[in-house]
Amino acid sequence: MIHERKIDHRVVDWCLEKDLIAQDKKDNAVFKWKNNHGTVVGADRQGTQPMKDKGGYFKGMVARSQENGGFTIDVGKNPTKVAVFESPIDLLSYWSVKKEKVQDTRMVSMGGLKMDSLKRAIKDAGEKGYKIEKVISAVDNDKAGNQFHEKLQSLLKEDVLVDHRPTAKDWNDERKNSLSSSKMVKQKQTQMGM
Repeated sequence: MIHERKIDHRVVDWCLEKDLIAQDKKDNAVFKWKNNHGTVVGADRQGTQPMKDKGGYFKGMVARSQENGGFTIDVGKNPTKVAVFESPIDLLSYWSVKKEKVQDTRMVSMGGLKMDSLKRAIKDAGEKGYKIEKVISAVDNDKAGNQFHEKLQSLLKEDVLVDHRPTAKDWNDERKNSLSSSKMVKQKQTQMGM
């Protein structure tokens, strides 16, 4: 996850410490969905190695996962925002890119584009006493993600919805691009003797 997906090691270490991610027998990353009481109610499974002959990485939801659940991380003691993502990798990539800027936010992977997962996240936050004031749309910058964002625009007031869609296709590509850009700047500075 750190080497291939370029997720910040501090983000991964924090998730390991909180028992939110694990590794299965096939070396897949497992992202645990926990309810308000800390009980695991589902999980996403993400391959860590490209699939032979198929390209891409294995992705799947663990059988019997809660239908409208999702991988969730609360940043801060009293979240006032819910940020939605299409996958746990995008969620962790976003957090890696925005590190210090993510404050008082419940970040939720919807396992795709599921409005019910957003509704569940807001309901669960309310049950914990959090007053959600903003919804951050951090879905993919593609046709399906843009359609989902437009649906959010039609459902939410303008001052409630925050658009944090990436400029790249998704937040993992955004993370990789930001690291590549930083590396190129450092190389140019070195070449110029700075």
